Amino acid sequence: KMFDDSMESIQFFLKKATEGVPVADPLAKKRVGEEVLPMVARLKNEIERAHWVRQLAGILKISEDALWRELTKYKQTTVVSGVSSVSTNNHAAARPERTRKALLEEQIAGMGLLDPQLTLLGDLPKREECSLVSTGEIFERLREKEKYDTKDALLQSLPDDVRREADRYLFTAETMVEQVKSKEEEFLSLLHAWRELSIKDKLTKLHEEIKQLEALGRKEEMNVSMAEFQVLAAHLTAIGSLHKTHEEKTKKKGF
Repeated sequence: KMFDDSMESIQFFLKKATEGVPVADPLAKKRVGEEVLPMVARLKNEIERAHWVRQLAGILKISEDALWRELTKYKQTTVVSGVSSVSTNNHAAARPERTRKALLEEQIAGMGLLDPQLTLLGDLPKREECSLVSTGEIFERLREKEKYDTKDALLQSLPDDVRREADRYLFTAETMVEQVKSKEEEFLSLLHAWRELSIKDKLTKLHEEIKQLEALGRKEEMNVSMAEFQVLAAHLTAIGSLHKTHEEKTKKKGF
């Protein structure tokens, strides 16, 4: 089977997440968990989930119980296209926990609203790619920023509920910009991180699709999906290398 010859998607993500990362560092462990656990949570098979929890626990040198507790958070609360979906056994949180991808979108949107010229540095996420309705709406406005005379005019063009979220993103961005030496470098870093997560999401969906097509014996469609998987995997590796080079240059500049 062609797909068996390639790296399983979660194994691929796990390798990427831990490559060159000092997993003894608690913050590094947290970041790796945030990247891999959402994908494990989406697995329907309990045995597969248990396998990856065991693998991740071994790599990070933490207890499986701790990972299962974290995994429960991802299974209980999700954010899809700006609509919160909370399972019946989770009554504690009135507002769902944002995924890392959604948080990155909020930060990118906030910095873009703070300084619209930053959006010229790279391609903004498209509306259909966004985790949140509010960020998708903001990115559409930022693409059309030339239509608005002022930043306030752009903000006023947003629907009321999105404008309230935009005010929050702006406040966060203003605080964040005060703590970085280069807002341009920070904005590019956020874009790269978001793009990596977006591709990982697509790879996970393709992996499930390939398994289903293989089970149904639909080889031609499976081959098309596998080719797309390989292209995206190569793109992810290229983005990772670009991000690493970018970070190394930034460190040399003293940012």
